Amino acid sequence: MKGVLGEKRFAEYQRATDPDYRALAQLTERYEVAPELANRAYDMKTEALRQARAVQANTALTEAQRQAALAAVASTSQKALAEILPP
Repeated sequence: MKGVLGEKRFAEYQRATDPDYRALAQLTERYEVAPELANRAYDMKTEALRQARAVQANTALTEAQRQAALAAVASTSQKALAEILPP
């Protein structure tokens, strides 16, 4: 499917079929904020998940280090989200 749609369109398709993205899009509509905020928030979520998977896959980390790194990813993501979303 990616080969037919191309990189950009395939990413848009994936985003549109993700329930988390649909929820974000509904929130932006409900609270009358710019729709692109849903895209930015979704991109942040995707990046946080990528980072979390990398931490979990890192066998060089102890369990305590892994938990600390995951907490840091979550904290950073929450702060970044708070910066782009209205109160």
